[in-house]
Amino acid sequence: MTLVMLSAVALGAQSTSTTFTSANQQIAVMGAIEPEAVAAGSRLTIMFQVTPGRGIHVYAPGAEYQVVALKLDAQQGLTVRPVVYPPSESYYFEPLDERVPVYSKPFTLKQMVTVGGAAVRGRKRLTLSGSFEYQACDDRVCFKPSAIPFEFELKVK
Repeated sequence: MTLVMLSAVALGAQSTSTTFTSANQQIAVMGAIEPEAVAAGSRLTIMFQVTPGRGIHVYAPGAEYQVVALKLDAQQGLTVRPVVYPPSESYYFEPLDERVPVYSKPFTLKQMVTVGGAAVRGRKRLTLSGSFEYQACDDRVCFKPSAIPFEFELKVK
């Protein structure tokens, strides 16, 4: 596997490998896809390991705010399964007297994709692109929702 490191300045830059890393003061994200080579009928697993910064949380499914998400760009011949989320924790936000599901500790998101013949027919490479979306908050403020674009390039068998 090739590892491409992105600095906070390059946040949002795209890579063309099977792993992806990006970090800033709010969050660190490392994405990977397996296997590195595909054929019709292959099943891919996209994994994003996410580490919120110190004192930071991101919203989990069930929150009424911008939930952390993987969004794959639509592509003919791919069957995309729903993202698998780990259990969340409950966060109490005193100023609004509300409890919301969040992630404040490292966690992993997974998404399965099945490759159909139309996605690889006549190709030497298959590119999967999309974005990792989130809204980071601390105990005082929520930052503007963000999207980090990603791109994985795979060999076609």
